[in-house]
Amino acid sequence: MWPVGLDGDLLNEQINEKFPNGISELQAIWDANGGPDRTTFHRWRKGALPRSSDVYLRLCGLLDIDPFALLRVNEDEVPDAFDRLLTIFDDSRPSIPPALAFARDFFGRQRNWPPTKAMSQSYPNLRWRKVEFEHDPKGRKNYYKQLLIKPSEDHIVSLQVFHFAFRHPVLFGKRWLQYGLIKRLRNKVILIHINGHNECIDIASLNSPIPVETYFGEGPAIFQIASIHPFYLEELNYKLSTGCLRFPG
Repeated sequence: MWPVGLDGDLLNEQINEKFPNGISELQAIWDANGGPDRTTFHRWRKGALPRSSDVYLRLCGLLDIDPFALLRVNEDEVPDAFDRLLTIFDDSRPSIPPALAFARDFFGRQRNWPPTKAMSQSYPNLRWRKVEFEHDPKGRKNYYKQLLIKPSEDHIVSLQVFHFAFRHPVLFGKRWLQYGLIKRLRNKVILIHINGHNECIDIASLNSPIPVETYFGEGPAIFQIASIHPFYLEELNYKLSTGCLRFPG
């Protein structure tokens, strides 16, 4: 059994928040045929994944949420979930559920990251917000860089995902490699690294910044954080006095 499923309770919450008139309102804008029937929505609300990646992306696009936001993984199954998800590039391994095929455009070495073309058909107003920052080992190396992810005062959402990737300035064709993500659901913030490491903190409010550390190693690197919703990034030159999320080095 696959360790990744759909968070039916969160899906139901998002539908009620974005479409006060219920499923019929969402069906009306899905497509000319009225979208999936109520039985299908009922299965999704019970945790069943859609039968294709296109359908899943359409659902997330109309709800204006990141496709990783609705995925549910038990805390003790995160390492297995990411190990199996990353086999999407290995044809010799069992296939992943069709709904998760979109992950192919996020993980592995990517020339165009975060993905836009594959998602734009399902997201009516897709616009990735991206912030880059660099590590120059000539000044300092092998340490954790402190960052603050700040919400946009003009566009605060209750559910937001931040994707983290890096690339070498010259090597590997300058391709990006996503190494993790952060998901914020109201005051709860969860970090997940592709090696399975995960941790969680609570923040005071939706207006509170998210403190995070990422490792600056031996070589030069360009980092990028991306989200489909606005945010700001502050690079800190001091160590935070309170606990924060950390991507392992």
